[in-house]
Parts: sequence; C-alpha cells; structure tokens
Amino acid sequence: MHKNLIREERKAEYNKAPDFETIQKRHEEAQVELRRKKRSDHIAKRRAWLFNNRTMAQDASEETDIALEFEISQISGPLLSPELGLLNPNINPTERLLLLISFIRDWENLDLLQAGVQVLRKILSSEKGAPLEVILETGITKKLIQCMMVNNGSSLKNDAAWCITNLASGNGKIVNQLINEGAIEALTCILSTEKINPETVTMAVWALGNIAGENLESCDKVTQSGAGLLIMNIMLNWLNISNDDLSMMVWALSNLFRGQSAPSIKLVQDFLLISPQLLEKDSEKVLIATLWCFAFIAESQRIQMIMDTGIIQKIVNLCGSDKLEIRHPAVRTIGNLAANSETLTQSIINYGVLDKLETLINCRERFLKKIVLWSICNICGGTPLQAEAVARHDFMKSVISLLDDEDFEIRKEAIYILCNLTSNASCILILKNDEQSIIEKIISSLSCKDPQILMLTLNTLENLLSASKEYPANDKADNSLMSEFIDMEGLDKLENLQRHLNVHVYNKVSQILKNFFSEGEELKENQQQIINYNFW
Repeated sequence: MHKNLIREERKAEYNKAPDFETIQKRHEEAQVELRRKKRSDHIAKRRAWLFNNRTMAQDASEETDIALEFEISQISGPLLSPELGLLNPNINPTERLLLLISFIRDWENLDLLQAGVQVLRKILSSEKGAPLEVILETGITKKLIQCMMVNNGSSLKNDAAWCITNLASGNGKIVNQLINEGAIEALTCILSTEKINPETVTMAVWALGNIAGENLESCDKVTQSGAGLLIMNIMLNWLNISNDDLSMMVWALSNLFRGQSAPSIKLVQDFLLISPQLLEKDSEKVLIATLWCFAFIAESQRIQMIMDTGIIQKIVNLCGSDKLEIRHPAVRTIGNLAANSETLTQSIINYGVLDKLETLINCRERFLKKIVLWSICNICGGTPLQAEAVARHDFMKSVISLLDDEDFEIRKEAIYILCNLTSNASCILILKNDEQSIIEKIISSLSCKDPQILMLTLNTLENLLSASKEYPANDKADNSLMSEFIDMEGLDKLENLQRHLNVHVYNKVSQILKNFFSEGEELKENQQQIINYNFW
C-alpha cells in the first residue's frame, strides 16, 4: 500500500472506566478511524493503451524500467522525408524519439504536427510503456497542451489529449508540470466545448481523472476547475454512451470525490440522482466505479444524501458479491456510513449487514478482512443497542480469535471492536460465555511491544474489571474475572509493564494496579515476607 492518507484520527482515547449513559451518545465519540489509502485499494491512474482490447487497462502507478520501442517502421506520411533524419538507421530509438520531439516543438504546420504527435501517442501507448521522465525533460508538454487548444484539426486534439492522458499516469513530478503548464484548463475547455469529437472528450475526462488521482492537492485543483460538473453534464446528456466510456467517467468522478475538499452539493446530487441506473447497468466496470464513488462520498459530509437515494439495501447486498472487486468498495461504503451516522448504522443493520460481514470476516484477502473488522468496529461504536447487536452475533468468536493475529492491523481492529463493546455493560454480559477466551487473548496482547495495541488492551482490561464491580454481591462473577486473570499470570505481565518506556502505558498500568489489585499486592507482599522469614 504504500502511504496511508488518514482523513480523521480517532476522536479520543477510550474512556478509562465505562460511563454507560454517555460513552456511546455520539458516534464521533466511538473511537473510529477512517482510513484512505493511496492507489492500493482503488485504481487512481490508468494508461490509455494503443490496443482497443486494453482500453480500460490496469493501474500504471508503479514506475518500471522501460525499453523504448521506436523503430523506423513506425514512421509514415510526411515524417518519411529524408531531410528530417528520422529514417537514419545509425541512431538508436531514444535518439530517434528525441529528434522527433524536437521537430514537434518547432513545427507550426498542422499536417506535420498531426503526423508527429500521432507517432508520439503510439509510443506513449505501447504496452511496454515509454520513458516518461525522458519525455518530460524535453519540454514537449507545453506544445502538447497547445495542440489541445487548436481550433482546427480534431485528430491533432485527440492525439495530444491521449499523450497528456498517458503522461498524467506518471509520477508527481510529471503531473505537477502538467498542472503548472495549464493542462487542467485546456482539458476542461475541451469538456465545455460543444460539437467536439466524443473520443477527444472521453480522453480529456480520462486525463483529468489521472491528474486527480495523483494526490489530494492535484485532486482539489481539478475539482476547483469545475471538471466534476462538466463530466456529470456529459454523462447526463450524451446519448448511447458506451459502458466503457461511462465506467471511465464514473471512475474519474470517484477520484474527484476522494479529495480533501468536500465535493459540491450539486455534483453529489447529480451523481446520486443517476446512481440507481448506474447500479443496474450491465457492466461490472460501471458498478465497481459507482461503488467507489459511494465509498468516497460517504467519507464527506454528504452521507445523508446517500441515504435519501434508497440504495442502502443494494449496497449491503453487494457486500456478499462473489467478486472481490465489488465486495471491497461495498464494504468500504458500509464502514464509512456507520462511522458517521447512527441512523444509517441502524439502517444497514436492519438490512442484514452483520450477516454479510460474517461471511467475509475469515476471508483470505487480509486487506479486506481489515476493512470488515473496521466496519464492525464502526457499527459497535454507535448506540448501545447497535453495540449489543454486534456482541450477540456469531462472528464475535472469530473476532476474539483475531486478537492475537500476526497481522498488526488486523489485531488492532479486533481489539478496537472489543474495547468498544466492553465500554457497554450489557455487551460484557452478552460476552460472558467467551470471558475466558477474551482474558487469554488480553494476557497474550500484554506482551505486544506496540504502545497502541497495549493501550487498547489495557483499556479493554480496565473496562472488564470496572464492569465486574457492577455485578450483585452474590454473583460469582465478581471475583472470577480477577482470579482467572491472576491464575493465567496476567498480573505478572501487568506488573512487568510498569517498566514500559511509554508514559501512557506506564500510567495506565499503574492506574489499573492501584484500582483493582492493590489489596492483592499487599497480601502478596506479606506472604513473601513470611516465606523469607521462615527461610532464614
């Protein structure tokens, strides 16, 4: 994955002792984390390939060593003139490319420009790729942007836009140069021009999607240009738009929805207005791109608008799809909805989302398992009744088993779930039958070196110990939890953590020992003194 892009830190640490009337009052206080990750879980960039069967091709975000393919056989038309020197058999492909680019930079004749840019487009579109950095250093991008703005020559416009699309699939340096040289303005101008070649419009949308997919800053610049509404206008007004073109446009919108700035209300409204039709399209690509739009919209403050569309049940059902590419954004959407609204959380529970998540919690794809656990954590961070629904579900045994998983992120999400649930006295009672397993996992987690896991584990332990004092005096549970914890050497591990270098861990351990084990420590010290006395 890769660099994490965290939209929002968890609002606060878990409470030290449960206040059952207020701890779940607002979902913002439920300690949920919204994570967005760059390019690993959603294709942020796509190259426009030369061959039609590769049009909606794979992610091109990773740089590779590229062997340039530019042979004499690729040269045609006016470029065949011996005076240009492009037919010289003694120059290598890179030298031939640089020579061609030097001509393109200087030419003003549209026929020559068309021939030259077309060859450059084919080089950039080859399956093995092209040396984007080398091409960038030539300064050709300015000329390509100018070619997109010519009044005549639709083929030149199209090939230039195609070149910009593939250049924008490169790294941040390339994208920043394109932005600084006015690529966004030129591309949006194409979108707003009437009676222009549909293929050129499609390529312009594609290029804007690539630019927006580079980083949040680039995304915001594309958003501020008004490109989103222009793309929506095309989707709403074009007749007989192909599913491939439609999926690419929805994908471009999904990149815009993931920006730092909340998408405009009108853009979200227009998109959600047609989203039911998009979900019914006979195209898996359109469906996947639409779900990613939902996932990113749900991270903004526009979540109520999703609920108003009446598509929540459809999204819940898609969590059970047999296609990973569909399940992933569907579960992400569910998790984001639950993170922001208790009303939406109740809706997705009513639609059976917990059963859908149960089928995924033990999936082989670890990244999906993390998102499933994260979504469950957000659900149990809602109202007390919503937390109880999670605690009662059969998948809790699987959650408990993951408390000592070798994957750090999975362990963290599992312990977050348990920490949320143990903040609710009713949930603790529901989990009573699994108490021994929980204590075993907690004791195991006390050996973890990571301070975050330790703090979550200590908060969970504190919640359990605090709740045990609320039981009636004649309830055997009053002492059984402490006894089990001590018998399984949990107290010894807890005492060892007093030497932990992290001040928060140290303070939490000291507080737990003082509040729950001080009498036992005095007895233990007295017994040790007697043993020592008898020995001597």
